[in-house]
Amino acid sequence: MVRRNYTEDDVAEAIFDTTDRGLSQNEAAQKRGVPQWTISRRHSGQASRNERIQAHQRIPKSQEETLIRWVLRQESLGYAPSHSQLRACVEAILQQQGDNKPLGKHWTTRFVKRHPKLSTKIGKRQEAARFDGFTPKAVNWYFDIRENEYGWIKPENTVNVDEGGIMVGFGLDSLVIGSSDPKKKAMLKGVQSRTWTSFIEAVTATGRALKPGIIFKGKELQKQWFLSEFELIADWHYITSPNGWTDNHIALEWLKDVYLPQTEPHHASDARLIILDGHGSHAQDEWMATCFLNNVYCCYLPAHCSHGLQPLDNGIFNVIKGAYRKELQMLASLTDSAPVDKVNFIRAYAKAREAGMRKDIILSGWRFTGNWPINRHKALTHPEIQPDKEKLLEEFKTPSPPQLHSDDTPKTSRQVREMAKHRSRPTRRKYSKIAMGLEALEMKVAVQNARITGLEEQMAQVRRGKKRKAVPNPNQRFVALSENLAAGEALPDSKEAEIEVDVDEEVESVIEVVLDGTLYRDTGVPTARVALEDAKHRFGLRIQAVHKDHPLAARAQREMWKKRFHNRRPAGALKPPQTRLQRASMLQATFPRPRQALGKRLTAAVSVTNNRNKKEAAKEFQQWQKDLPDTHLVAFSDGSQDEKGAVGWGYAIYRDGRKIVQGKGRLGIAEVFDGEAEGARNALKRACQIDAGAQIHICIDNTSVIAGLLGDAPTSSQEAFLEFQEIAQAVAVNVR
Repeated sequence: MVRRNYTEDDVAEAIFDTTDRGLSQNEAAQKRGVPQWTISRRHSGQASRNERIQAHQRIPKSQEETLIRWVLRQESLGYAPSHSQLRACVEAILQQQGDNKPLGKHWTTRFVKRHPKLSTKIGKRQEAARFDGFTPKAVNWYFDIRENEYGWIKPENTVNVDEGGIMVGFGLDSLVIGSSDPKKKAMLKGVQSRTWTSFIEAVTATGRALKPGIIFKGKELQKQWFLSEFELIADWHYITSPNGWTDNHIALEWLKDVYLPQTEPHHASDARLIILDGHGSHAQDEWMATCFLNNVYCCYLPAHCSHGLQPLDNGIFNVIKGAYRKELQMLASLTDSAPVDKVNFIRAYAKAREAGMRKDIILSGWRFTGNWPINRHKALTHPEIQPDKEKLLEEFKTPSPPQLHSDDTPKTSRQVREMAKHRSRPTRRKYSKIAMGLEALEMKVAVQNARITGLEEQMAQVRRGKKRKAVPNPNQRFVALSENLAAGEALPDSKEAEIEVDVDEEVESVIEVVLDGTLYRDTGVPTARVALEDAKHRFGLRIQAVHKDHPLAARAQREMWKKRFHNRRPAGALKPPQTRLQRASMLQATFPRPRQALGKRLTAAVSVTNNRNKKEAAKEFQQWQKDLPDTHLVAFSDGSQDEKGAVGWGYAIYRDGRKIVQGKGRLGIAEVFDGEAEGARNALKRACQIDAGAQIHICIDNTSVIAGLLGDAPTSSQEAFLEFQEIAQAVAVNVR
């Protein structure tokens, strides 16, 4: 059967069927869906219809191909041309060739129709910085940090937070039913209030949504905004601001009153992660100090990439805003033109949030952006990602036209074709090649002229722009602040200050952060200096509470003055503190370390070598292990620390000389002492699951941890010691 639409490939296959496969023209036409007369004309040497009409087209095929490449390149750069812009470009090419006739009315429509690579579609407006910033280079930079620095944090402790906003009175234009008269328009009545209300939402990588924070525009919250019917959302958090947007104070309030209480980890030693943008309120000193003191890490998204890398922006907010506008339409149908006040906003947003904050939608946002499970390929294949500039220029590089070496070279390709008329076939072929070279050159000149005009306008806008300060990426700034807090150094003043940075010229974007100098006198929020002083005192208290064999205790001790200083210092005088650790230990008064009383003491062989060399002690330990009954369980646990300071723990359980199970985990930034305590606890719990009635032996290579397990538990990792002791009361345990 002959198809209405067929391609040149179909015609070529049909001709090949008749010449090489032994089919007749009718059989080939039926097989390939090509008219029989088309195959017959091609056999007789006639050209295709497209080739025949090329001589009558306004611009030749070679220039049309160049024009197609230009259109595709402009689309990839975010400047897809309209029909009028394409027409202006073609008219400029014709004028260069000496053709001043007007272009046909439907030329652009037919041009798009005869080239399958092109299509007319609706262009979506987007800020230029967002369009240019979301590139594979920025995505790889982000995922290098996400995987290497924070990939070990559990998904239930990983949260994405963002602020969104809604015009409280704006609904959607939608399809309605009305009169069939095309001249009579259907108008939707309602008050289009421009009052702005913001909301702060946060979701975990396991699909849980935190309670939202609502920011109303105003000075104070009013009692009449909250009705008795809002009991189901009484645990939401509300606050006001002059413009309806967040600021430094509101960001800190949300962090302390909303995020920290709702994301308390199951184990106190587990770290938490916040994925967020680089807004100034998220990079202030008080925010970072609070995060550091609560073992919370901040992973900042690259500039202008939140629409592609943030789970909340990929599905969740779209569903919420769409459902909210539908609720407004329903409200308008019930209340006519009554204004949408705070009460109606809360009512509509609560219903919209039920539609958008579903677990499947939240998990879809995390998967789509590649944030969990961590998969950078998902982000690299995002529909809105743009290629890097180097690859873009290489992909759409215009081929250089051939060089012409003639003293009588015509000025335009049209003049060359005019000269080729009434000449022999070989001569016309040569003139045709020359004309094609000139056409490519003319096209290149036209495109470059349009490009120069656009660049001149951009330069004029840049000269009119206002100078702004460049501030470093918050990801790097958070690391520096954490080091200062850990070292006990004072924070810099929170006043606005100039900071020298090296801006990557290829990325052409930096994250803008404003360091606010607000003093929190009336808010009750501690300043950075107060928070740092509190952290130093708490650290000094920990040094006083640790066991005497703990590494921190030994490093906190001060040495005596050497003999050569006796003539200048009183005998027995202590050397002044030389390290921050020693200075922190002096902040608290010395007090006896508390001991915990147990109803049942554990048996243990605390001495490792029993005053013998290691070789003999090792043989004795191996013999002891061989002599154990087959029913006993022997668990070996240990802790370790990598070069980045992250601590892990592990254990292996044996029975009758064979390993039956093993386990491991990670704590984050901690001490090896904490990892060994955590490993002992998990080893005992796993051994009880295997056989709670058997004799269990826990083998550890740290006498300080053994002392803590026997009842003298330190404050560091005290939860692990207490749980170990609680389990040990019910089973037969020997610590060795």
